Amino acid sequence: MSAKNQSSSACGMALAGYCVKRALEQNPEVVRQWLEQDYPRLRAQAAQEGAVIYWGDETAVKEDAHWVRGYAPRGQTPVLAVPARWTTLSMISAISPQGKVAFQIVEGSIDAERFITFLTALIQDAPQKIYLVVDNLRVHHAKVVTAWLADKKDRIELAFLPPYAPESNPDEYLNRDFKTALRTGAVSTAPSVEFAKNGLLLTTMETVSCKQSSTPLSASTPLGTKTKS
Repeated sequence: MSAKNQSSSACGMALAGYCVKRALEQNPEVVRQWLEQDYPRLRAQAAQEGAVIYWGDETAVKEDAHWVRGYAPRGQTPVLAVPARWTTLSMISAISPQGKVAFQIVEGSIDAERFITFLTALIQDAPQKIYLVVDNLRVHHAKVVTAWLADKKDRIELAFLPPYAPESNPDEYLNRDFKTALRTGAVSTAPSVEFAKNGLLLTTMETVSCKQSSTPLSASTPLGTKTKS
């Protein structure tokens, strides 16, 4: 298999069944170079070090993610009571090519401090070094994050995707499924969650799929919490 085919199959593992959108600002040549040269080089380096590659991303959701519907007698307009103010939650997650997932949900947005908290939990008790592939969000390049990573190169390093290339990140597709499930899934108010040892759980993508869970995620959900189906 050629390097091009190897890199395309690895980076595109989550593309099946999806309509891919590409940003107008994207530089196709830079993306091609990353797929054909940079990523194969990263894979080779990870294999040499006995490391594992994860793909990370953040996404935000609001309480209005689940569409409100109602009924009324014919000729009468249905009136739906909905909050005027919504709570915003953010999920930060990482997924491996084998479908292993770690995630954390927090109230508000992801900043450098919360990103470091996630990285700390991600490497805690990790049996091997992690290369985390992320986009060019300002938080990922923050000086405090760079300083935190400086003395941990034997445990974790960041690798950056080309600008405006979310379709090359499998974690983006996990986020898409997550948001779709929030909009279309069953609503439940039962606060049922499991807490993982040391706050970290690496589980399969199928296990954490929101489509298989009727329990809503909350802002108190720590890294690695999975909802019960």
